[in-house]
Amino acid sequence: MKSVDMDIRTRTEQELQPFIEMAETLGYSAILSGCTTDAITTRESPVQVYRRHNLKSKKLSELKAQVSKIHGKYALVSAPLLEVDTANWVAEDSRVHLLTVDITGKNILRKTTAGLCASHGTALEVPIASLLDANGLNRSRIIKAIRDCVTTATRANMKVVLSSGANTPVRMRSPVALFHIGMLLGLEENQAKEAILSTPSAILKENLKRLDGTQLRSGLEIIRNGEENESE
Repeated sequence: MKSVDMDIRTRTEQELQPFIEMAETLGYSAILSGCTTDAITTRESPVQVYRRHNLKSKKLSELKAQVSKIHGKYALVSAPLLEVDTANWVAEDSRVHLLTVDITGKNILRKTTAGLCASHGTALEVPIASLLDANGLNRSRIIKAIRDCVTTATRANMKVVLSSGANTPVRMRSPVALFHIGMLLGLEENQAKEAILSTPSAILKENLKRLDGTQLRSGLEIIRNGEENESE
């Protein structure tokens, strides 16, 4: 699987086609959308489309209730980076795959949370749309807030994912452009490549296995004859 844009912000299936065409032009193999329809069907295209769900609440109890309702229905589930108790719960709950940065800087990624995420395979997601919307001192503030989170994540060996967060096709960016933005945000060259290539693809591949019932947990896969096999 090539590059995956894990955050395309569409609301309906009808809005997807222009994004698919742009993704194909930019060289993506797959995109993930918050499309609210139950099923996504598109014309034949080399670009695969999968559904993601963004948890939305500041209350931990409500986030837990949301996860219970949608578990097993989406290829990807993300949660916002909030207060430490909520962030730590996200880190330890395998049903949530991404912890999305808070560009306001009010909620920082703590070392303990990053360590938990690294241990449980939860990645830090950085949608770049906020950088495109900002200018002047506000852009500098956002870059600093994101860089601080990215630095904390990488020091703890927590994976980082760069996504577009685009709400229109023209706001999507190529994998090469995302690579350079990753460098701007403090990633080293190999880390920036992983953030747009291997990490998004690996997360999606693993979650798709879970959805089709071939994977019980990370590293444990069901083979076709019904036996279990510990992956290498």
